[in-house]
Amino acid sequence: MMMQKWMFFLVLPLFFACNSSQKSTAGDAAAGLTTKCKTAGIVRDLSGLDGCQFMIEIENGEKWRPAKIEDDKFQLRDGQAVLFGYREVSDVVSTCMAETKTVEVTCIKEITNDKDKPIVKQCWDLTNPTDAPWMAELMEKHQPFRITKYNFRDGWAYLILSSKRRFFYTCQGKDLCPDAEEMEGCLNKYLKLMSNPQQIYSNQ
Repeated sequence: MMMQKWMFFLVLPLFFACNSSQKSTAGDAAAGLTTKCKTAGIVRDLSGLDGCQFMIEIENGEKWRPAKIEDDKFQLRDGQAVLFGYREVSDVVSTCMAETKTVEVTCIKEITNDKDKPIVKQCWDLTNPTDAPWMAELMEKHQPFRITKYNFRDGWAYLILSSKRRFFYTCQGKDLCPDAEEMEGCLNKYLKLMSNPQQIYSNQ
């Protein structure tokens, strides 16, 4: 009986510690916080664009602007491979307009092993749309009659017109306006970032 009481008091602190940890993790998730350095990216120096500085390009081609890095001793440099944790922020004003979103970097470390470095999706500067596998697949599926390329952020984007609907894709093959019913509002949101239209495909 005495042994059971001792075991109870030994286990009790572990229970509360575990419970506290679970609550903390849940709270972090609710706040949109990724505390562990598990997101891979490549640092890009975009200081040649108006209002832009360093960005972190993640594997799907999105570019995230670090508004703050908690480790103020960590120095970003162009082409650097990193693992980082982040908190997404929305109450900041940026004049760059090349970023997909703005984040506060909660932890960061450099990747020095080549085999662990992330492979970022290629940004396709297309004159022949079928050169990109994702575009060729889209054309086969939706049979578009016109494709227009735009300068977009620090790369390109493609407005694809078919008889049924319009599509707007980044140069990495990401659909920026997947909801057909919201297409007009979605395009208006990106309109100020689009310039220099070039028609690269037409079957009319």
